[in-house]
Amino acid sequence: METLKLESQRAHDYRHLIARWRGVARAAGLRLEAFAQSGGYPVYCLRTRNGFAGGLYISAGIHGDEPAGCEGLLRWAARHLPRLMRRLPPLPILLLPCLNPWGLIHNRRTDEAGNDLNRIFNRRDISPVGELQDLLVGRCFDLALHLHEDYDAQGNYLYELNAERTSWGHQLLARCRAALPIDGRRRIDKRRFEAGLYLRQGAVRPIPEHPEALHLYRAHCPHVFTFETPSEFDLKRRVQAQVLLIEECTRRLLRLRRSSRF
Repeated sequence: METLKLESQRAHDYRHLIARWRGVARAAGLRLEAFAQSGGYPVYCLRTRNGFAGGLYISAGIHGDEPAGCEGLLRWAARHLPRLMRRLPPLPILLLPCLNPWGLIHNRRTDEAGNDLNRIFNRRDISPVGELQDLLVGRCFDLALHLHEDYDAQGNYLYELNAERTSWGHQLLARCRAALPIDGRRRIDKRRFEAGLYLRQGAVRPIPEHPEALHLYRAHCPHVFTFETPSEFDLKRRVQAQVLLIEECTRRLLRLRRSSRF
């Protein structure tokens, strides 16, 4: 059974991360699958097989110097995934524990070749971006979460892409304040934020730097969040914030599904 002790000195130990994911997968009755190779390392996913419509997508570790998302996703899965898989029907999921293993191991934002994987989702010739796009063919999700960190952040902040629903952003940030404060800056990366939230609703045009979140929003999911924790803060608190975000998103998603709105 997966233990929840946080070993900060192993935050960049990919082999240890995947070994713990194997235990989580067994407990949930799922199989950890290698779907790509990147930088000499297998890249894994955990997914249900109950159809291609709806459910939850979560990815972590596309930037290797942002380890709290990888650890937070694992800890959330250890706590909640077996119970979610016992639901009838189970919640459809696609979980990506670490999209950039070489970067995680070397504490680097980029992959071995210097590619920022979160800027090239308009391409199919670089692993694991191309293989992930193949994995997504025919899939649609109710909700997608992308777990990140920011060296310059002064607290948690959130990007929300929302096609049709009431915004959840401020409520999610309020929930995560139990772990870390909200970043109060009004402009982050040249974008205007309000109390830690950047909200875009409706159609979004393609941009030259094509991130994973935009790809999901335009092709696979109407409600997409990119969560950023402050990477200079204490790791345990960052991981806690990531777990709180996933828990609150999952709670809201399950409530919507019970209301038969999907």
